[in-house]
Amino acid sequence: MKVIAQIIGSITLASFLTGCESRLAMPGGMLDPTPVARNISPSAPLNFAATASDGGVTLSWSAPISDGGSAISDYTILHSSDGGISWSSFSDGTSSSTGATVTGLTNGIAYVFRVAAVNSAGAGVYSAPSVPVTPYTTPGTPTSVVATSGQNGQVPISWSAPASNGSAITNYSYQYSSDGGVNWSTAALTGSSATSFTVAGLTNGTPYVFRVAGVNAAGTGSYGQTSSSVTPRAVPGAPTSVVATSGQNGQVPISWSAPASNGGNAHRWGLRLKITMQIGITPHGIR
Repeated sequence: MKVIAQIIGSITLASFLTGCESRLAMPGGMLDPTPVARNISPSAPLNFAATASDGGVTLSWSAPISDGGSAISDYTILHSSDGGISWSSFSDGTSSSTGATVTGLTNGIAYVFRVAAVNSAGAGVYSAPSVPVTPYTTPGTPTSVVATSGQNGQVPISWSAPASNGSAITNYSYQYSSDGGVNWSTAALTGSSATSFTVAGLTNGTPYVFRVAGVNAAGTGSYGQTSSSVTPRAVPGAPTSVVATSGQNGQVPISWSAPASNGGNAHRWGLRLKITMQIGITPHGIR
């Protein structure tokens, strides 16, 4: 169908065809019936994912299948702390990057997120909301750290879990000091979330104090209370060069050299006797 329109003055006509614009000739001329493609907003971003961190959430997504005929210039990010009933926008500047980190969130509160692409026609369709994600921080400080006397270079320690764990505690880190807490050993992990552990590789006879910190996905928490001092010990080694000399009146003097290792204890000597009797037989009987 040929459409003819008389233009009087400067007039703007509505589009005659859905998704197209009509070109107008100068006043007094004819309409150009050739349709011109018009940009539309983008489709929804894909593969939306959210990962929690300390006080924030890192988001990632894939660009929409359709950009609406115009390059994507930005993404709009919304977050909700009430399951999607109400939404707040997060301003991260203008960027066509397919990822962002939302900051300023409250640890321990679950959030959901959604994102929409923006082109010259405006914001497009929002993605489906993410699964709920809860920002977290490092654990609080363990309490009631107790070290008990151990043997042979080992000391068992135990503690109570922190009142606040930030997120699930996956491990504990421990340190020990042999100078009353002035200097501490390099931190080591217990290897589990159990609240007890036996520290090995210590020096018998040396007093130690201990401290513990919780570990979760956000990192290692703070070390707090220090245990009382305990000293690992072991039994002494064997004395050497034991010598017994002839004595009188039911007495025998003996001497020996101290063991190379006292096990971390001052020596308290005990005596173990082995008596050998020598008996001979002669033609005249036993002598």
